[in-house]
Amino acid sequence: EVASASEGWRQHGLTELARHPRVQIQQQRRLLEAITGFEQNNKYMVKDANGTNVFFVAEGSTCLERNCCSGACKAWRMDVHQLGMG
Repeated sequence: EVASASEGWRQHGLTELARHPRVQIQQQRRLLEAITGFEQNNKYMVKDANGTNVFFVAEGSTCLERNCCSGACKAWRMDVHQLGMG
């Protein structure tokens, strides 16, 4: 049941994204990362051409992956969240 719900969201997300000929991606800055230089999971807001929020995206890597791995060894996972959904 979870897999089918996930697949349904994936299809909906692709359909929603296809509706927008252009999107803006805005990274949300973190004060602690700026002060310490220690990498944290990045978070992004995806907006349409009018600046309206469409999706929220969060990096899904571990602390070890972000700070100790580089190049091909570094995992890159992003979780996409639909806005307004519980």
